[in-house]
Amino acid sequence: MQLKKSKTYKEQVELLRNKGLKINDSGNVISFLNHVNYYRFSGYFLPFISKTDKKFHEDTSFEQLASCIIQSVDETSISGY
Repeated sequence: MQLKKSKTYKEQVELLRNKGLKINDSGNVISFLNHVNYYRFSGYFLPFISKTDKKFHEDTSFEQLASCIIQSVDETSISGY
């Protein structure tokens, strides 16, 4: 079985944009992904994804998702953000 090549943070940001996530500052998203990896982040954004086209609901922003995660997750596990 061949493993998937890991994506750079820039590639992850583009993936999120391609799924329709509104991103104002890609540097902010990269910093966040450095502390909370994409896989962990993806578990929180599932409620914001359409089941039919696998894209974010219209006008979903990174700031909304990050706020939800910070409120939901123990702050010590993502300290520094």
